[in-house]
Amino acid sequence: MGLILLGLAPGILLLAPLIKALFIGLTPQLVGVVMALLVLLLGLLVPLIDVLTRRLLLPWLSLAIGILFLVIGSITSGFDTEHPRPNNLFYAMDGATGNALWLSQDKYLDEWTRTFFAANPERRRIPEIFGEGSRDFWAAAAPAFALPAPTIKVLEDSTAANSRKINIQVQSLRHAPKLSLSLEGAGVISSKVEGRLFSQAFRREWSLKGFGIPAEGLNIELNVQAGSPFKIRVTDFTYELPQTSSQPRPHNMIAQPFGLSDTTVVVKTIAFQ
Repeated sequence: MGLILLGLAPGILLLAPLIKALFIGLTPQLVGVVMALLVLLLGLLVPLIDVLTRRLLLPWLSLAIGILFLVIGSITSGFDTEHPRPNNLFYAMDGATGNALWLSQDKYLDEWTRTFFAANPERRRIPEIFGEGSRDFWAAAAPAFALPAPTIKVLEDSTAANSRKINIQVQSLRHAPKLSLSLEGAGVISSKVEGRLFSQAFRREWSLKGFGIPAEGLNIELNVQAGSPFKIRVTDFTYELPQTSSQPRPHNMIAQPFGLSDTTVVVKTIAFQ
């Protein structure tokens, strides 16, 4: 058994810290990649597992270690400044109406996020921000700030046969680092971004996400199915919450490292008949 452990040591020493670093870097959203490496590591342990199973050590050893870890985990569980609790809160505004919302993707509100919501908070879909395919969010009215909505300038709108050509210029007046665009209500036959082909196969649900958008915006050309009304939705994102009089996040909490937490989202839609 000593020789087996000696042979396994290099693999464990190399893969264990790599697995930890990947889990931190990729976040739980890409845990599948981490699990693939973990399976490789467990594959190296097969000879040791076989020896321990034959000697009946593995079942009892696993049970004892499991109980020990449960006891240690229950004693040391909790959040503090060294192990802050992640939570999710972001600000969204409908550029057409000026209505603003505090939103949260968390399953449950904690003592800090709850201060942004009413006494009886509700969880609902937000179609005015995310379209008809919106998921559920905790939602509450928020103060409206003077945030300019992204602009959509129609440069061309022509119809030929069963295709309708729409040429638009979209721009973030807030110079937001991220911008998304989607078309709702009609399929897209083909599309170009800044004169370059973006898609050429029919898509019933078409969307685009851009980062590092130039100040003058993006030129987008869409060939859309003719004969039905549709909407184009443009959303820009900045990585901060508006400055408010609300209390700052406590030291034992941290912004969720993925999703929309601590962003400001402003939406503009334009309808085509």
